[in-house]
Amino acid sequence: MEYTYAEMHFHTSETSKCGEVSAAESIPVFKKNGYDLVCITDHFNERYFSPDCDKKEVWAKEIEEWMAGWYAAREAAEKCGLTVIHGVEIQLKGHFCELLVYGLTEDDFRENIRMFDMTVEELSEMAKRKGLFIAIAHPFRSSDRPDPRFYQGAEIYNRAEETRFTEGFDINHNRQAAEFAEQNGLIPLCGQDFHEWAHFIGFRTRFHGEVRDVKTMIEKLLAREFDLLLPNGVVVPAK
Repeated sequence: MEYTYAEMHFHTSETSKCGEVSAAESIPVFKKNGYDLVCITDHFNERYFSPDCDKKEVWAKEIEEWMAGWYAAREAAEKCGLTVIHGVEIQLKGHFCELLVYGLTEDDFRENIRMFDMTVEELSEMAKRKGLFIAIAHPFRSSDRPDPRFYQGAEIYNRAEETRFTEGFDINHNRQAAEFAEQNGLIPLCGQDFHEWAHFIGFRTRFHGEVRDVKTMIEKLLAREFDLLLPNGVVVPAK
């Protein structure tokens, strides 16, 4: 069987304030290490924009600046033969949790001024209209978990969530996330949540068959035609 090896959660220093590696540097390395596809999921929330961004001309300028990471990743991918998909890690106003969204286009970002002001319900309706895929990222990083009816997936393996400490107790957030996904019928995802080279530890999503565009990727996600590959060699089927 042909496989497509993907990274589903990836930040660039060109856009994400916490990103420490540029897309120009990181994309070729992912390619050399056997990845076929990388989803660019830079942070997207009101802290990345000015108070005047509700004005059309201001938004037009600032959204282009925000997409710098995507543009750089696309250029680097074209040079090395890797597929990149434009995703986003959005934090909606009034929420601490973050949602991974796949399927939005450049024009969706340009046309939906202050998209982070949407409610979860509004984002879910947009996803239905446009065929998007939404997953909650690292769902146990906080207690803020919106109603699972409004998204299709959950990130059950996140590099940063392997072990976290709360009030002196060792809590495996990935285990809790896996239980949460199973209990709510959510599609499981994994990601390195890449920001810096220390995060490059080997999480992969292995899609069954060729994936070269976001439409095919979302179809594979919904059909659970993929496996989660963990750094310790464990293979977790999505079905």
